[in-house]
Amino acid sequence: MCAKLAELLDTWDLVSAGPRFITGGAVEQALHAALLSTLVYRFGPLGPEARSPHRLLVNGQCMAFRKAPMVRADAFARVRRHLTDDAALGRSLARDGWSVAFVDAGALLEVDMHGSAPGVWREWGRSIALRDVTAPVRLAGDLAVVWLTAALPVLRLAGGRPTRLDLALLGQRLLLTAALRGSYREPGIGLALSPLLDPVAALRLALSAVRPRRAWRGRTYGRDAVSPAGLAARPGDPGPAGPRGLRARPGRSAVR
Repeated sequence: MCAKLAELLDTWDLVSAGPRFITGGAVEQALHAALLSTLVYRFGPLGPEARSPHRLLVNGQCMAFRKAPMVRADAFARVRRHLTDDAALGRSLARDGWSVAFVDAGALLEVDMHGSAPGVWREWGRSIALRDVTAPVRLAGDLAVVWLTAALPVLRLAGGRPTRLDLALLGQRLLLTAALRGSYREPGIGLALSPLLDPVAALRLALSAVRPRRAWRGRTYGRDAVSPAGLAARPGDPGPAGPRGLRARPGRSAVR
């Protein structure tokens, strides 16, 4: 996998790899898939170019970059106070003109991130809103999209009063469920039932946005770590040129 990522550095300045997930049971998989779907609703599928650096996603578990440009940019110093430091890093560098890729590495990389469904709720829910790198207006829009297009159709169906639009949105959600099969090592009943937990995922997203947790891996962050600051500060701003001395290019997210 390292060789594959190194090859991509001939095209991209920062490459982030998305893994295939290992889940421990049906409930854990259902909740995980429901939360994962909120990212698709908010940012779109992997592959197309991001609308702006403000909408980039980066997986901090697996990244590749060239050391010298990263040191010159003093990039990690910029994001040391961010709770979602991986997204802050990618967006800050994309704003400087770095080309940023998010590639699907499921065939090469598998991760078991959580030990249980409560772990998914607690640990991923800590950062799922990306509150510290998302402007309040954008975050409010994200919440509206998830609630209106994912959560409410399920709630109306459960209440026996779905509209035609609700049924169409539920059909779209089932297509997304099928597309997410490749994101799991053992897709099963949990993934199939994940649309039923979309209201739960929407609630967790809202809680992450309104009442973010500031403790992570034994460390307690200050309030500024979860404040809706938008993008990381840029000490030693390299200006409009990217890491290779080229004119700034828009940040991009792509799948190879």
